[in-house]
Amino acid sequence: MQQSDDLFLIQPRNETILHHILPNDIFSHLKKDVEQNLGEKYNDRLVGSIKGEYGFTPSKLVNDHILDTAWRYFVIDKKFPEEINRTITPEFTGVWVNKQLKHEYNSIHNHSSDMSFVIWVKIPFDLEEESKVYPDKNIDNSGDFVINYRTFTSKPCNMPLGVDKNWEGTMIMFPGDMLHFVNPFYTSDEYRISVAGNVVYKVDGFSFKEVYGQWYE
Repeated sequence: MQQSDDLFLIQPRNETILHHILPNDIFSHLKKDVEQNLGEKYNDRLVGSIKGEYGFTPSKLVNDHILDTAWRYFVIDKKFPEEINRTITPEFTGVWVNKQLKHEYNSIHNHSSDMSFVIWVKIPFDLEEESKVYPDKNIDNSGDFVINYRTFTSKPCNMPLGVDKNWEGTMIMFPGDMLHFVNPFYTSDEYRISVAGNVVYKVDGFSFKEVYGQWYE
């Protein structure tokens, strides 16, 4: 599958992350969904030191777009034969909204899923301004979303993505077992709003691994 204007890859040395720019109509629907469809408190299921965490049910249009993108991610990342790709059905195992305030954060963690995603709905700060809060720090990733992974030599590496207000309306997808964390921000009193979730890949109701075994890795 070829990359397109709204879909391209971020590739650390031994992992693949998908970065997707949502179409304007999908992003508009998502923002309305977040305003109207927040569910029960989700804090007991998440690791974040964030008070505003909620279950979330996206509208069908948004739901279908995310799952279609998850299928596209699978095709690009796994590079399996087309006859296998056609059998795959992505399914949500959980979707939630984080409404993060100044000084709140998400500590390093991963998810129990085949794939995870984050969509940034609102980011009320600029990283350049954030960097001025602690100007003498050797490494300053204030407010940023950071991927943690290991190289082929098992060296641990952090990869800050540079996520600030310019990322509103974008989504990343990454392997569910990939470690990641969100640093606190300091320069705004508004909410940083994101939608996140987990996806598993099924074949006729069974997990992909159950059906295809060694093809899974």
